Amino acid sequence: MVEADAKSFELWRVLAPRAVDQGATSPALPAPDPTRWTSGFDQIWQTLKSTYYATGPSAAAWDALRDKYRPQAARATDMDSFEAVVDAMVAEQPLIKSGAESSRAVVTSGNPLASAAGAQMIENGGNVVDAGIAVAIALGVVEPDATSLGGDGQAILFLKA
Repeated sequence: MVEADAKSFELWRVLAPRAVDQGATSPALPAPDPTRWTSGFDQIWQTLKSTYYATGPSAAAWDALRDKYRPQAARATDMDSFEAVVDAMVAEQPLIKSGAESSRAVVTSGNPLASAAGAQMIENGGNVVDAGIAVAIALGVVEPDATSLGGDGQAILFLKA
């Protein structure tokens, strides 16, 4: 049997690693430049313009919102105030597509063909629930990428008792 010497069982002490943010400092950022906010605003506005308002009756209304909110974006002093301006503009955005009307109700959806299907259902004697189902089925046909089983939907419904 081999005898161990005292150094064979010496306790070693190793310092724990330092915390990730130990000794970290925040970088000094320059004061916000108004062109930064207007550039960001222009990018957001143009993205929505080319996506939803490139043509049609809503295009002029969207242009008017740019004229109304761009000066406010230029006066933003921080991200919160800039986001408030963009949120206010988006809250006022015009309808992207017009709804179809019947003599007894208004039906609107993301596609005029689907809206017309719902309006036709009401014209044929159905109620708003029938119209909603007709719209949902039609949207599954005309916009299958945006609406389908497992998709997202919203409804505002009022039935008189």
